[in-house]
Amino acid sequence: MSKPYELTIVEARQRLKAKQISALELMQSILQRIDEVEEKVKAYLTIVSRKELLRIAKEIDQKTNWNDKNLPLLTGIPVAVNIMDPKI
Repeated sequence: MSKPYELTIVEARQRLKAKQISALELMQSILQRIDEVEEKVKAYLTIVSRKELLRIAKEIDQKTNWNDKNLPLLTGIPVAVNIMDPKI
Protein backbone atom coordinates (compact mmCIF):
# COMPACT_ATOMS: atom_id res chain seq x y z
CA MET A 1 0.00 0.00 0.00
CA SER A 2 1.29 3.44 -0.91
CA LYS A 3 2.01 6.04 1.72
CA PRO A 4 -0.92 8.45 1.86
CA TYR A 5 1.10 11.36 0.42
CA GLU A 6 1.94 9.20 -2.62
CA LEU A 7 -1.69 8.64 -3.60
CA THR A 8 -3.16 10.24 -6.69
CA ILE A 9 -6.28 12.33 -6.20
CA VAL A 10 -8.39 9.46 -7.57
CA GLU A 11 -6.76 6.90 -5.26
CA ALA A 12 -7.09 9.20 -2.24
CA ARG A 13 -10.76 9.83 -3.01
CA GLN A 14 -11.44 6.10 -3.38
CA ARG A 15 -9.73 5.31 -0.07
CA LEU A 16 -11.50 8.16 1.72
CA LYS A 17 -14.87 6.94 0.44
CA ALA A 18 -14.05 3.34 1.44
CA LYS A 19 -12.87 4.62 4.84
CA GLN A 20 -9.49 2.95 4.26
CA ILE A 21 -7.90 6.27 5.20
CA SER A 22 -9.20 9.36 6.94
CA ALA A 23 -8.85 12.96 5.81
CA LEU A 24 -6.86 13.55 9.00
CA GLU A 25 -4.42 10.73 8.18
CA LEU A 26 -4.00 12.05 4.65
CA MET A 27 -3.33 15.58 5.89
CA GLN A 28 -0.86 14.38 8.54
CA SER A 29 1.02 12.34 5.93
CA ILE A 30 1.28 15.29 3.55
CA LEU A 31 2.42 17.67 6.29
CA GLN A 32 5.06 15.15 7.38
CA ARG A 33 6.30 14.86 3.79
CA ILE A 34 6.47 18.65 3.49
CA ASP A 35 8.62 18.69 6.64
CA GLU A 36 10.94 16.09 5.11
CA VAL A 37 11.55 17.86 1.78
CA GLU A 38 10.64 21.55 2.08
CA GLU A 39 14.11 22.78 3.02
CA LYS A 40 15.49 21.22 -0.15
CA VAL A 41 12.68 22.03 -2.62
CA LYS A 42 11.42 25.34 -1.19
CA ALA A 43 8.02 24.81 -2.78
CA TYR A 44 5.79 26.48 -0.19
CA LEU A 45 5.58 30.19 0.41
CA THR A 46 2.71 30.01 2.90
CA ILE A 47 0.94 27.17 4.61
CA VAL A 48 -2.27 27.65 6.54
CA SER A 49 -1.56 26.89 10.20
CA ARG A 50 -1.14 23.19 10.81
CA LYS A 51 -3.57 23.36 13.70
CA GLU A 52 -6.24 24.75 11.36
CA LEU A 53 -5.49 22.21 8.60
CA LEU A 54 -5.77 19.33 11.06
CA ARG A 55 -8.96 20.76 12.56
CA ILE A 56 -10.54 21.00 9.11
CA ALA A 57 -9.47 17.45 8.20
CA LYS A 58 -10.94 16.12 11.46
CA GLU A 59 -14.18 18.01 10.80
CA ILE A 60 -14.37 16.51 7.31
CA ASP A 61 -13.99 13.04 8.81
CA GLN A 62 -16.76 13.69 11.32
CA LYS A 63 -19.29 15.38 9.03
CA THR A 64 -18.83 13.93 5.56
CA ASN A 65 -21.22 11.41 4.06
CA TRP A 66 -18.93 9.83 1.47
CA ASN A 67 -21.93 8.27 -0.31
CA ASP A 68 -23.50 11.67 -1.06
CA LYS A 69 -23.56 11.88 -4.86
CA ASN A 70 -23.44 15.71 -4.66
CA LEU A 71 -20.26 15.76 -2.58
CA PRO A 72 -17.57 17.92 -4.23
CA LEU A 73 -14.89 15.66 -5.72
CA LEU A 74 -12.01 17.27 -3.82
CA THR A 75 -13.61 16.95 -0.37
CA GLY A 76 -10.89 15.72 2.01
CA ILE A 77 -8.12 16.11 -0.58
CA PRO A 78 -5.34 18.55 0.42
CA VAL A 79 -4.50 20.91 -2.44
CA ALA A 80 -1.45 23.12 -2.99
CA VAL A 81 -1.30 25.92 -5.56
CA ASN A 82 1.91 26.56 -7.43
CA ILE A 83 2.51 30.11 -8.60
CA MET A 84 5.18 30.27 -11.28
CA ASP A 85 6.38 33.82 -10.68
CA PRO A 86 10.15 34.42 -10.58
CA LYS A 87 9.58 37.68 -8.64
CA ILE A 88 8.38 35.76 -5.58
